[in-house]
Amino acid sequence: MRPAARHAHVVGRGAPAPHRVGGIRYWEYLTHPAHAHTDRIGMPLVEKYDSHDITDDDDPEMGAKIADLHRRRYESDPELAALVSKEQ
Repeated sequence: MRPAARHAHVVGRGAPAPHRVGGIRYWEYLTHPAHAHTDRIGMPLVEKYDSHDITDDDDPEMGAKIADLHRRRYESDPELAALVSKEQ
């Protein structure tokens, strides 16, 4: 068994430097070619995949909105969806 690896990406105005990505919208982050490339090379290497989205937004619908973005991303990229579903 491989040792667990923990890595986090922080995006948004509240992210500490040097991880701040000013002005980027979450959909742009999710669909950026670099993000997709990282998923394609990284997902086959992980034994278990778990992702969490955390926000300080007061919108009670934010969880559903974020889930919808992920759903749209996987619908638009069946190869990535297969990689993610294989790891869960």
